[in-house]
Amino acid sequence: MNMNRKLDIWDIWQNVDATDVNESERPQLIEFRPANPKCAIIICPGGAYEHLSMEKEGYAVASWLASKNVLAFVLKYRLGKSSSCPLPVRDAVRAVSYVRANAERFGIASLKIGMLGFSAGGHLVSTVAVHWPQFDKENKLLLDGYSSRPDFTALIYPVISMKPPYAHRESARNLMGTDMSDELVEQFSNEIWVNENTPSAFLVHASDDTSVPVEHSLMYYNALRKNRVESQLHIFPSGGHGFGLGQGFREVSMWPLLFEKWCDYQV
Repeated sequence: MNMNRKLDIWDIWQNVDATDVNESERPQLIEFRPANPKCAIIICPGGAYEHLSMEKEGYAVASWLASKNVLAFVLKYRLGKSSSCPLPVRDAVRAVSYVRANAERFGIASLKIGMLGFSAGGHLVSTVAVHWPQFDKENKLLLDGYSSRPDFTALIYPVISMKPPYAHRESARNLMGTDMSDELVEQFSNEIWVNENTPSAFLVHASDDTSVPVEHSLMYYNALRKNRVESQLHIFPSGGHGFGLGQGFREVSMWPLLFEKWCDYQV
């Protein structure tokens, strides 16, 4: 099977919520299917909530995961604001619920659905991870009431906090707007909201990341540890920001192998 071939594209809103956007902008799940998937992972590419790094942090990662018997979905999420719940968040919540609602069709267990995000995509994943109880309670974004809680998460050089001094200004501005309130900044500073119900996490960062400082991963890891949530943090001395699968680097190229082993324990 050619793992580089995108097999199916799913409209996660099923013509319900996103009728006001152009066809090219519709949120989608792009599926990479192995023969016998052991679990599913929804991939959220980065791009500072301004664009999506679909090739490097999407399709390449999905192809690799499919080669490891993981049913991989690249989430093409919308960019921009929509009241107090920005469009990217709405689409990520819906994506988890959609995959869980269709688990039997996809040939996976409904409690083996993870999320993996890069940079701003890592912020998106951690937002779902810490705020899923609210989304499930409101039930507005779910498909047929199926939970939006990821069973495990992976955050690769993630944006976590929107608070100074480490806030990633571009991501904050693109997610919340230039007139963001203190309330919104706090809502989307995800290290604050970690509790014992937050899904397990695998984190990767490079110490020399000057775009999104390693403190983002450290804050999230420390919050997980404080709440006794299973987690792993791997900090590499070099790699900068945006290294994707780490090809062409030295130490940081180890993270896919480390994640593969960690993921096996989750499923």
